Amino acid sequence: MKRLFKWSALLLITGVILIVLGLLFGAHKNVGYYDHGFRIIEKTTKTRSLSKIDNVRINTRDADITVKTGKNRQLTTRTIKTGQPQVTVKDGHLTVRVKRTPVAKAKLNFDANDKPVEVILTLPKDELNHLKLSTTSGNIYVKDQASKNLSATTDNGSLAMKSVKAKQSSQLHSRSGAIRFNTVQLKNSHVTAESGELTIVKSELTETNLASASGDIHLRHSKIHGQINLHTNKGSIGVQATPTTGYVIHSSDSKYNDFFGKSFKKSLVKNQNARDTLNLETKNGIVKVIR
Repeated sequence: MKRLFKWSALLLITGVILIVLGLLFGAHKNVGYYDHGFRIIEKTTKTRSLSKIDNVRINTRDADITVKTGKNRQLTTRTIKTGQPQVTVKDGHLTVRVKRTPVAKAKLNFDANDKPVEVILTLPKDELNHLKLSTTSGNIYVKDQASKNLSATTDNGSLAMKSVKAKQSSQLHSRSGAIRFNTVQLKNSHVTAESGELTIVKSELTETNLASASGDIHLRHSKIHGQINLHTNKGSIGVQATPTTGYVIHSSDSKYNDFFGKSFKKSLVKNQNARDTLNLETKNGIVKVIR
């Protein structure tokens, strides 16, 4: 009986060692622990060539989304084998759907390669009619793209854009993550962050609303046209602008506001009838305006 116990223990230890070595050397790309025990999760990468498209809609559950510029139109997806995306291309419309993956449901995850599930769309510098991106848990990154209408939403992740133009309108939202824009052109746009900082630099805004429920808002080295509204409930506002711009500023609870080196308490109005106006409001933070 004792001999049987020893052999059983030895086999168990040997099995554990082999599993650990297999994970370390990439025998399986991913192993997750679920309610019913361990489960092997294999990932796969697939690249598809695309024809000319004018409208893009990508909807994912647990994947990062990247849209970038390249010579060839192509879609690259890195997903698990049992959760292949649904991809359709018809009459210039590209639709991509990725369902929730077993990786997200795992209570404990051993990932040897540590590569995220992601969707990468590569397009030439042609203008799109509509670009709509959404993910429940993932980051969104868009670079060197132009679209008449732009929509991007992430529930749990960051939203970043560089050299992006939305000619007609845009709706951009991050529920839990930072928003960072560099050299973007937005018109008739709403940019909102529920829990995270909102930063825009070297950009051009026309009739745009920027809002953060509990985060700071930064607007630097940017041109504005028309009325630009910045609002945060629990954060501060920092703006780099010129004295000739119109200003309507409200800071409910702050004693340390700064307007081009001069302090003010709660409210300030300057050049209210100017063609280009900044409306700045924070309910629990400071407002600082510099050149």
